[in-house]
Amino acid sequence: MSLANYPPGPLPLPLLGNFSIYSKRNNGLMELRKLYKQYGPVMTVWVGPFPIVIISDYTVSKLAFKHTQMANRPLVEINKYGIMASDWGPELTIKRKITISAIRKYMTTDHLNHTIDRYLRQMWSEMLADSVDKQNNQSISVDKYFDNFMINFMSRVVFYNETYKDRFESLKSAMHYISIDLFNDINHYVYAAKLIPGLRYIVANPLIKYNTHFDEIKQYLYDVFKLRDNNTVDNIGDDMSTGADLFHMIFETKRHMETKNGGQLLINDEGLAVSIIEVFQGSIETMYQTFIWLILMLAYFGDEQQKLRDEINEVLGTDSVVQVTADNAQRLHYLQAFITETMRYRTLAFFGLPHRSTGSTTIIDGKYKIPVNCFIATDTEYIMHDPVNWPEPDKFNPGRFINRHTGHYELLASHAWMPYGVGARQCIGKCLSISNLLVILARFLQLTRNYRIRLDSRHEFTDDILKPHQTNSFIFQMPDKYRIYFEAN
Repeated sequence: MSLANYPPGPLPLPLLGNFSIYSKRNNGLMELRKLYKQYGPVMTVWVGPFPIVIISDYTVSKLAFKHTQMANRPLVEINKYGIMASDWGPELTIKRKITISAIRKYMTTDHLNHTIDRYLRQMWSEMLADSVDKQNNQSISVDKYFDNFMINFMSRVVFYNETYKDRFESLKSAMHYISIDLFNDINHYVYAAKLIPGLRYIVANPLIKYNTHFDEIKQYLYDVFKLRDNNTVDNIGDDMSTGADLFHMIFETKRHMETKNGGQLLINDEGLAVSIIEVFQGSIETMYQTFIWLILMLAYFGDEQQKLRDEINEVLGTDSVVQVTADNAQRLHYLQAFITETMRYRTLAFFGLPHRSTGSTTIIDGKYKIPVNCFIATDTEYIMHDPVNWPEPDKFNPGRFINRHTGHYELLASHAWMPYGVGARQCIGKCLSISNLLVILARFLQLTRNYRIRLDSRHEFTDDILKPHQTNSFIFQMPDKYRIYFEAN
């Protein structure tokens, strides 16, 4: 297809496309972003023979993704019957409605808070034992603790079934791979291998392993469905305000909606199973990586850590027995601002999930033409560091989300804050993820109230430790490995 049918961009080479950009280790993003100034906020980059339109402006991205023609996904080999990879349409709308409704109902139950508290106490006990083992102030790496916590907590919330508890435990490695390990295996060379045929024979494809584990979990869910259909374990009843887990909430929400619809099947078992797995994936991936950044920010910015502890003591009291809930955590305004700023300051996903255009050619903002079946990506990290949107974008400042008149947390629609995407395809687990981050961090600070979280002295106390790990990945950014210790007050 003629280059004239696409937004402007650098001239691609035959077959290789703009390989010189995405093949450069460490500075590929920098090279890409230099081009925004030359070609504007909507630019085409060619990966091999395939064009990708990149949007680097918040207003334009909102305009683009309000169109249903832009709410589709690239044709991929994974999760074909779920929410993340499905094209926009009536079936996807029903899946999203069932899942989002169930998540909101689940957030009002005690089950979530009790599960968070149970596994946080377990994690804190392990961290404290290891950090004060044999000698005071022994430093630890936080990765493995939050890794285990997130897997234990979210798998219990989403998948657990008493009848299959032994099988559930054996599936944890599969759950770990599809939610965390996969993204350690993927880099932009894997994407290149999918797009440039010759590379697929020399680059390992983690999607094969991913699909194997995904199918294991899916089969487990099918078996649980059979139990519930036979009413052998589904004895919680129709009162969904009880301590039901999220799995039950989704299952019951589907059943209630089908009853109201005259018994018509709204979503088959495969679609339901994949949707449940995707809730797990989306939530754990975001929360795990965010917490690695949050703990680093707490340790580095000691004054901010103290502000958060003071707020928790003032609002919830100094007794760690007080149960943090989604409701009372809403009164922790500075804590909400701290989390929001961390997710802006160190955006997890550079581009998020790509979209695909369908239907007729779409015109954005009256001047940018997007052809049919074109991939579209938004440079989220760039937008959340654009000085047009954020004063002093490279400064960590939670106060930017505090209303100077009321002192309350405030995230305005005008804020170009978009770690969960924009438009109709925003992450379905957004509300659950944000609520969990707030409750978990507040509870963790309660449990560690007699200590200060400090960075290991082997780290140079400069802003360099706050910089993302240098990698050739265009997907996620994480900090370099760091160590902390707990200093008794």
